[in-house]
Amino acid sequence: MEWDEATKALIDDVAEKAADKTVLRTLSGLGVDVNDPLAMQRDMQFIRAMRETWATAKSRSLFVALGLMVTGFFTFLWGALRAQIGSGP
Repeated sequence: MEWDEATKALIDDVAEKAADKTVLRTLSGLGVDVNDPLAMQRDMQFIRAMRETWATAKSRSLFVALGLMVTGFFTFLWGALRAQIGSGP
């Protein structure tokens, strides 16, 4: 089926308006103020900063835990060696 240019333009206009309305309803349903897009951008920047902070904290916590385990192992080993030699408590 072939459409003339006016019909194609009308279909495109209706589809674009429907898509815009759907997006606005979806965002409004999610609690986004569609009249203030800068607030949404600031919220997204905050969420990104929080995600990056948590990722950094997670990797540093793993590093600290690993360091504590290694320190504990060597402390145990040192105590065992001192006890074996007889100079321990």
